[in-house]
Formats: sequence, structure tokens, C-alpha cells
Amino acid sequence: MTSGQDDATERTDVAAFLDCEFAGESAFLSLSQGQTGTFSVFFVNTGTVSWIRSTPTQVDLAICRPGEGCDLESPQSDWNAGSWVSSTRYATHTQQEVGPGQIGTFIFSVQVPPGSPGGTYRFHGELVVSRSGQLIHPVGYYQDVTIAAAAAAAAAVITALEPSEGKDFTATEVRILGAGFICTPSPTVVFGDDVAEVLACSPTEIIAAAPSHALPVEQPRERVNVVVGNAGQAASNALDFTYIHSSAADSVDESTLSPDSANSPGASVAREAIRRRIGQVRSLWGTDR
Repeated sequence: MTSGQDDATERTDVAAFLDCEFAGESAFLSLSQGQTGTFSVFFVNTGTVSWIRSTPTQVDLAICRPGEGCDLESPQSDWNAGSWVSSTRYATHTQQEVGPGQIGTFIFSVQVPPGSPGGTYRFHGELVVSRSGQLIHPVGYYQDVTIAAAAAAAAAVITALEPSEGKDFTATEVRILGAGFICTPSPTVVFGDDVAEVLACSPTEIIAAAPSHALPVEQPRERVNVVVGNAGQAASNALDFTYIHSSAADSVDESTLSPDSANSPGASVAREAIRRRIGQVRSLWGTDR
């Protein structure tokens, strides 16, 4: 240690003998969720004494908050990848001794916390006396990390509806088959303009109750689009679901029943159909037989 160094270490105001100039830095970082990156920054010792680790002239790269000061806890404290000297300091010069005119190197790592929104995050710092935290020569150092915005997940896809039709005033349970259904929070299922109640959900199947959908008497059937929307995503493709007017559905059902007795409604319908068919045959053959 030189005599000048001895004099400096004996003084209370060590910072009076310390000075620096910014000499460069590593490139800014572009990281993804959970990734780790490393910053390097270089300062020239322009003072009259050496920077020596574990002595009163050790120099640290302190964390700064613009408008508030330095040697403060970082607003990105959860980015500490384990390399920071403390909650208020990024690093100490890597060399054991940095003499006047020499360049000191300061290295620290950052790790993107899970769930961080896309954007640019800035890390400010300045050199301070390690033991006192006193600023040496502010230069406005900072480095940035940019997180790309997460790509939007693909929309859900519907491949089939089972069944694909139901009565207008009946809450028909419909199995919606497909892929990409996100169940938390529950997806939105829409029949035409009406939102359906989701009864069950998995990534490949949704069971929904088709909403009541009144049809006028003169309109026996109506097709509507069924779509699924995951929270925060575009709607899926659309498949058709057909609403059938209740009276039309009931008449169809009765005509297909096997009559249990000669007086049942099904028997009457069947007899009428037979009479019409016989009349058609007689007309074709030109006979009343």
C-alpha cells in the first residue's frame, strides 16, 4: 500500500480520495419468463487511491432509485438471482485491487420473476464507498431488461355438438366436443345471442344447457351459432345448433310412437297416414278398389 493510500485510509472522508468515470457496459437484455441474464459494467478509477476489497477503499455498485437516492432497496428486488451483494447493492469490483487509471469490473445477474408483464425494466446504479454508502461520482448508469409480451394462446376449437338440436323451451344438455377449452375461469358458451350455463368442463369437452329460445308458431325450426370463448381469448369457430318449436317437436314424436291401443293418439295418427296412402294408390291406378 502506498503512502497516499495510508493517508487515505486514515481519513474519515475516504470518498475525497476516490473518483471514477464510466467506461462501458454489456448489452441490454431481452429475456423471457423465468430466464436469467447477466450485466457487466466498467468504471475507470480516476481517484488517487486504489480500490481494494475488504478495506475502507472497497467500492460497490449500489442500487439507485431516480428522484430518491442510492443505496436503497431496488423496486425490482424480486429479480435478484442470488448474485447481489445485498438488498441495496448489486456488486463489488471483481478484481482484488483496482489502481488509479485501471478499470474495475462489476457483474450482477437478474432473473425474470414468473408472471412479470411484458415491458422494459430498468436497473439504476452508482458507485459508493462500501463501508459508508457515500456516493463517489454519479454518472447516471443504468441497464435495461425487456420482456416480450406473452403470445396470446390459441382460441378454442369446437369439433362436434351432441345433440345438435333441441326444443326451444327445453334446456337441452349439449356436449360440446373440441380442444383448447380453459376451465378456470369458466369459458363463455353462447347459443346465438344467448349465454348458456356451463354444467361441466374439461380441456376437450364442455357440457352446457342450451338457453331457452322462443320460436314463433309459424317458424318450426331455427339454426343458431354455438361458440366458446376462453377468458381473454378470441372466440372459437362456430357450429350450428337447431332449435325446434315445441309443438313441431311434439307432433314428430307422436307420429313415431308405436300405438299401445286403438284409441291412443299415436294410433289415430297412424290410421290417418294409412288412409292418405291408400287414397294415393287408388288415384295412381285409377280405381276405387
